[in-house]
Amino acid sequence: MKEQLKIIYSFGVYKDFEKEIEITERFSNGKYQIIPFNHRKFLGWEKDVSPWQLDDYYRNGHEGLKKLYKHIKELCKDADVFYVDHECVYHPDFIKELSKNIYTVYYSGDDPETSYWRSKPYLYAFDHTFCYGVYHSQKQKMNEKFIEWGAKRADLRPHGCWDNQFDHLISEDAILNKHRDIDIIFIGGSATKSRNDFLLKLKKVFGPSFHIYGNWDGLKGVLARAYHGYGFLSINKLPQNLLLNYYQRAKIGINIHQSFGPCNLRLYELPMNGIMQICDNKLGLAELYELDKEVVGYDTFEEAVEKIRYYLKNDEERKKIALNGYKKTKEKYLFRTTFYDSMEKIILGMKEKVEFSL
Repeated sequence: MKEQLKIIYSFGVYKDFEKEIEITERFSNGKYQIIPFNHRKFLGWEKDVSPWQLDDYYRNGHEGLKKLYKHIKELCKDADVFYVDHECVYHPDFIKELSKNIYTVYYSGDDPETSYWRSKPYLYAFDHTFCYGVYHSQKQKMNEKFIEWGAKRADLRPHGCWDNQFDHLISEDAILNKHRDIDIIFIGGSATKSRNDFLLKLKKVFGPSFHIYGNWDGLKGVLARAYHGYGFLSINKLPQNLLLNYYQRAKIGINIHQSFGPCNLRLYELPMNGIMQICDNKLGLAELYELDKEVVGYDTFEEAVEKIRYYLKNDEERKKIALNGYKKTKEKYLFRTTFYDSMEKIILGMKEKVEFSL
């Protein structure tokens, strides 16, 4: 194995992603050279396409795809790993051809809700796949499901916290002693009816103590909430430049997924900003954090309400859990750390691929 591996890291449009890769590369201490490549920018697409549309483009010789694939082949000539992050604009036939000369990796998020769009159509073609989430269902882990769907190799890679999603000046002393004037916070968009109803019921219980921010459909959403008995509640999108400010003011962060996981970015952003997190999916949560020491889990709405009330009354316990969650996240779940850990698994896969081919 070479002393320094060259990685082509293909991604869609994420804010400050190149900066994040820069930091990740520095963190690796020269072990990896990472070349970020924005495939959306190259194609001129605002978003990725469905696997069915991609297949149609590929079979009918879409000029943008042809140029992209030619460019990727050139980039990969002297590289060791082709790493695709979250969205795939690469046809499985192209990936299988590319895999003859380079180790191909796919990192999939939004599972299991969008697995039939995001992961299942592609993962069988790659040498290695990673998933954001821990569980696909109550009885099966996400990486096990990937193997069932044809993945050659599949591992968990928690997404972790972006470098720009927490206050770098925060201190352990501040987590324990800083005044926080928001009791409970949730920042996230409108999703499934069950998730929305859960949050709105929570708002009904805690009233102004619970702050919700996100893109929740404007006036149409206000009228719908009023019709369903939640009052004329306006939920506004929080400007990006205020996110850290509001997180730094919050005591408890409620986290909820659409089904299984846990996998979302709130999972890591909340503790990195000194917030005590109360999160669903206790089964998977317990594999990432120590329950009731680094994070608090819940299974039902009633349990979530009970635990929020308890920790609002027992502030010293809340602070200790917030601090422990911060320490664990800082140690294990920054984006750069989870990337580095994934590369250790990739190196094992690369060695096995070489041995198998011999």
